[in-house]
Amino acid sequence: MNASWDDGRIYIHHTVSRTPTGEYDLHCHHSYEVYCFLEGDAEYLVEGRVYRPSPGSVLLLPPNVFHGVKVLSDQRYDRMALHFLGELIRPECVHGDSRFDFYFEHFGKRAFAEVKGVTLETEGVVRFPDAPTERGVKHLRGLIRCVEEGFEAYAVFIIQMKGVKVFEPNRATHPEFA
Repeated sequence: MNASWDDGRIYIHHTVSRTPTGEYDLHCHHSYEVYCFLEGDAEYLVEGRVYRPSPGSVLLLPPNVFHGVKVLSDQRYDRMALHFLGELIRPECVHGDSRFDFYFEHFGKRAFAEVKGVTLETEGVVRFPDAPTERGVKHLRGLIRCVEEGFEAYAVFIIQMKGVKVFEPNRATHPEFA
């Protein structure tokens, strides 16, 4: 099964195969790639480093980075990828008195995003922040100003842990951020 969509700036494909490759299919793109491994028996080589993905693994590859997959068996190999041009997203963008992780435009919308890594976990409950963060409060206030000025704004919390049941703001550590 193969399915794809391409508008010239964004290319999305979903591919399923059952053929071992025996070696890495090395290549690079002039676009960013977000690769999502759904299932299979494969290794991924990125700039000389080998990764062994598990279902749900996601790789973000910048433009012009050599990478490739080696399918190790005839087990179903299922993956999705999103490719997009760098013009659609700009890292480390300043707006007002804030520096946000990303600025992006698409379908006539303009948006800023701030990305936070969540590291505090207790019995399946993850919280942010794990320590007081005046910088984080400044970012949230900046995102609110962006919305007031007509932009879209996103606070993205990345959780890379297993067994998570709930995400919540850490009111005990930093009530103002929460």
